[in-house]
Amino acid sequence: MSLKRILTCITPFVLIPFISAYQATGETVTWVTVEGTGSMVNAKKDEARVRALEDARFNAFHEAVLSGISAESLVVNFKLSGNLTGAIPYCRITDKKILNEGIERINIKGEDEPVPVYKVKIKAGVIQETESTSPEFSINSSLNKLRFTDGDTIHLNVQTTRDCYIAVFNIMENNKVIKLLPNTFKKNILISKKNPLSFPDEHDLKNGISLVAHIPDGKKSVTEMFYVLALNTPLALRESDIQEGIYHRYDGQTAFFSDLVKEVAGIPHNERAESIISYQIIK
Repeated sequence: MSLKRILTCITPFVLIPFISAYQATGETVTWVTVEGTGSMVNAKKDEARVRALEDARFNAFHEAVLSGISAESLVVNFKLSGNLTGAIPYCRITDKKILNEGIERINIKGEDEPVPVYKVKIKAGVIQETESTSPEFSINSSLNKLRFTDGDTIHLNVQTTRDCYIAVFNIMENNKVIKLLPNTFKKNILISKKNPLSFPDEHDLKNGISLVAHIPDGKKSVTEMFYVLALNTPLALRESDIQEGIYHRYDGQTAFFSDLVKEVAGIPHNERAESIISYQIIK
């Protein structure tokens, strides 16, 4: 997809040497040993430690249950069942033990000298829950068409069954993801069931924001996806390198869909509804 982009990049760190599972109180607990880091650049030690623990939590989710989930698997699930229920489970940590922690200096892309980070290593027990979403909270998304020619304008409509906040991501053929909504200009997208989301709307177009189908050089056709997330509260992504997709052309330096999955897995099913649309772009 060709969009005008604003880009930021923060490099993630992870080490996963151990996984095991057992049954406890009727739930399957998967034990993983993971690391997490928090940058100390412009941050105090306590702040960096909190970020490192949060990073380790997300890494534990990924290693325990999410490593096999891809954009393609969501499309398959959607085609088979008509919805995304259970495709991304809700993950929570039932217990954890800090194995070691401390400050280290590491090399980060774009930095001339090693920078200080707070690093923690934990052993965590992860439980996944796959209960159904609330029948009163659902989402329906559609595009102006499902097969575009290079250069066509793309338009997205989103209808929900109750008032909620919306986030929209574009998943590219290489499983990399960019965030379209919210963005620098629309920070909290609150819609009602009576007023569906139209993106881009007239105000967006007046500000030069548009969605244009684009095929990378050397390709004759590509298949991409929109992943739409409806939430009870505004989306709050942790520090990640999911790029924003407004006003600057995408440069390839963004996160993978698996990184987004880790974010979504921390949101209970009764607090989210999801939709995915697969479309094709041809020459």
